[in-house]
Amino acid sequence: MEFRGDGRAESVLCHAAQRLAVHGQALLRSLADTLFQSLLNAHLPALLESPPPYGCAAGSAGPQDGLRPSARNTVPIAGKIHASRAVRACGRSKNPAIGEVEPVRCIYWIAVTAVFTAVAAAQENRSVDPMWLFVPERVSGEEAVLIEPVMGSDIPVEIRFVELLDGVYAPIGFRKPAGEGPFPTVVFAHMNGAYGLRWIREWTQYGSGTLEAFLDAGYAVVWMRYRAEVDTPYGAELTVREFQGRDRWSRGPLEYEDAIEIVEYVKNLPDLDGDRVGWLGVSHGGEMLFKVASEYRGLRAGVASEPAAMDYLARLPTDPDAPPEPPQPETMATANTAEMQAAAVETLRSRIDKQLAMARIEAIDMPIFVTGRDRDHNQATFRLSYELMEEAGKDVRWQTYDHDRHGFVFVQRNAAGVYEPDPLQQAIVADSIAFFDRHMKSD
Repeated sequence: MEFRGDGRAESVLCHAAQRLAVHGQALLRSLADTLFQSLLNAHLPALLESPPPYGCAAGSAGPQDGLRPSARNTVPIAGKIHASRAVRACGRSKNPAIGEVEPVRCIYWIAVTAVFTAVAAAQENRSVDPMWLFVPERVSGEEAVLIEPVMGSDIPVEIRFVELLDGVYAPIGFRKPAGEGPFPTVVFAHMNGAYGLRWIREWTQYGSGTLEAFLDAGYAVVWMRYRAEVDTPYGAELTVREFQGRDRWSRGPLEYEDAIEIVEYVKNLPDLDGDRVGWLGVSHGGEMLFKVASEYRGLRAGVASEPAAMDYLARLPTDPDAPPEPPQPETMATANTAEMQAAAVETLRSRIDKQLAMARIEAIDMPIFVTGRDRDHNQATFRLSYELMEEAGKDVRWQTYDHDRHGFVFVQRNAAGVYEPDPLQQAIVADSIAFFDRHMKSD
């Protein structure tokens, strides 16, 4: 079949281009070879002498909006162009300088547009970033998992990397007991975040006496790392919107939101029971538990050890005209009697937004074991966290210990390189395991 540069040929070609654009997948296989072979044989020299003409747009005698149609109507590989753009270009040029070859060259470029549109439409874009990249087949590989030995243990650590809300990754150290699962699991949050992979490795080797006890009790264990704490007040809503094909957040995700993503990841690890995941956190890690429990339903139970929950309890700002309070030692040098502790709690009650604090606590729907430390300068905060949960009718338990060191729930190696927990450490670890046993090992 031969097409000539006359009105009938133009009409036939234009009709074919329209059908290619609209029904490209069905017609592409049967018409493309014939159409383009004829075009190339008959008109290739003239067609390729110059780029697509200005006159390709219907009724146009020159450029529109300062752009050539070749720029306006270029079909990217991803096929993100409407077929109607090619169809609208089927008008005949009035440019007398080019003559009869003009409509044929115009139709040729229309057909090219239609074919690329049809080909792209026939393939699903499997890119995670589809606005900017076309990927016909999903690109994947094995998850990066580092398996490293642990001093004095037959159970190695699996260092894994968890994708967070904003696409960055946080390392975790995962260990599971010997034998067959599925195992209940406890994730561990030590105070503030940051320090990444090096932190995981150091605490796995030198600060995991408590985790070893949980392994012995039949729990899988996870050291978490999350981003550092920031001064953004808790309670600011986190929303996301599409921006240039990607996510744009109303604020940066916070460390407790990182932890939620980590828990979700852990729940899907092999040999674990995703319905039996608990949390043990100390200091800021204890406050994080309250925040997570108020917004997330994926935990079975949690221990908030010495929870520094001032932000969660909505402590009111201090009077800017008041003289600054002198810094307090983390551990009081003298006894902190029960009467002194009760008075400090009442003072703190007057310095929080109780209505806001109770609204947050009301959302909690899981048992929490709150542990205090008698001579800690924040003991009033620990105790008030418990009392407000009790007032809200929550499943909560309280126990306090008179230890010298903040964060004593996590047993570290001594100077000889061994774990030798003191009696109070033995007590709090045993009490914590017993609490999890009641809520995560019984039906």
